[in-house]
Amino acid sequence: MKRRFCAITMAAMMLGAAVSYLPMPMTAVCAEEEQQLTFQLFEDHAAVTKCYKYAVNVEIPAEINGLPVTEIGERAFDSCKYMTGITIPDSVAGIGVKAFGNCTSLKSITIPECVSNISYFAFENCYALTDITLPASLTSIDESAFSHCSGLTQITLPDGVTSIGDWAFDNCTSLRSITIPKSATDIGFCPFSGTPWLEDRRDEDPLVIVNSILIDGRECTFDTVIPEGVTSISRYAFYDVGGQFSVTIPNSMTSISKEAFYYCRGLNNITIPDSVTSIEERAFESCGLTNVTIPDSVTSIGTSAFCSCSSLMSITIPASVTEIGANAFEFCNDLTIFGYAGSYAEAYAKENEIEFKVIEAEQKSTAAGDINGDGAVNLKDVILLRRYIAGAWNVTLDKKAADLNGDGSVNLKDVTILRRYIAGGWNVTLN
Repeated sequence: MKRRFCAITMAAMMLGAAVSYLPMPMTAVCAEEEQQLTFQLFEDHAAVTKCYKYAVNVEIPAEINGLPVTEIGERAFDSCKYMTGITIPDSVAGIGVKAFGNCTSLKSITIPECVSNISYFAFENCYALTDITLPASLTSIDESAFSHCSGLTQITLPDGVTSIGDWAFDNCTSLRSITIPKSATDIGFCPFSGTPWLEDRRDEDPLVIVNSILIDGRECTFDTVIPEGVTSISRYAFYDVGGQFSVTIPNSMTSISKEAFYYCRGLNNITIPDSVTSIEERAFESCGLTNVTIPDSVTSIGTSAFCSCSSLMSITIPASVTEIGANAFEFCNDLTIFGYAGSYAEAYAKENEIEFKVIEAEQKSTAAGDINGDGAVNLKDVILLRRYIAGAWNVTLDKKAADLNGDGSVNLKDVTILRRYIAGGWNVTLN
């Protein structure tokens, strides 16, 4: 049996005559042979706060001084470079920031079933870690939780995981097999950068898509159509992509995600469908866009959405947009906003001293042949069409309704078709 001794200290302080004595947290030191753990004792639980830096094999007790050990505190085992293994009791429910950071000799670990979150940098630089078992209770993995764990070759994320943070497995240079559950719907910036898994996915398709989320497009240097079914784009998914290319957004997306195309220098054209209702903050910051048309479905443009798009010459903003965030077009020095008179876009342009040009309201689309838009196709339409072709200065018409042969122009050929349709007997139909 291992020898164990514990020392407990307690302090109290007086804050004034009207205030009672307040107990400070108790500290217990528990040592077993070559290991030494420091605990902070609270009213109903205890937390590991420090480990003897030369410890090799560590076993955390389930309780200390009658209190359950439920936490591994921030940096508790940080830089315990000789520790090769650790046993964590089932009572532990929380693992703090950088709790096992720089444990360069740690080979394996089993996270107990009560743990729901792996904190920031929790296992960063655990180079020797080759075997990790994650609990079914796990729901989130924070930023850089396993970054630079170069010994990991495979990992299975349990079905309950919903969130994978930025750089979560960054530079895990041996990690080729990753099982990601369908529950993971919040995937951060470059969570798998520097892994063989990501390189393999890029070889299959330069658009890496996980659970309908486009998480990486940094190998796209050509005109790209994002496939239908993609519902969102991760932050920085197209970061620092050069070249000259365009991107078409699918109808399955309802918003352009925050920082989706941030610093995508090669993006010079974007096609946004009517399904999109919002463009989130910094979505296109520092892109190479030159001209943008926002569809009528969009109601808001986020803060810094097009900031530092130094090549952006024009943007058409519909009347549907009623919110534009601060600095949305900052450093777009040659920009002209096109929009409707009296619109929010016009007010925004005036307030921010951006050149604004009014575009005419679109005419109501009419049926083919109904040149004057009165709901009927007759000689009145023929007369109006002939006057238009003759160059009558006061004649306007719906060119879509007048281009009866679909050749892209309105001319005497269209007059002939219209007259034959009205006369009947010519087997003429109007589209």
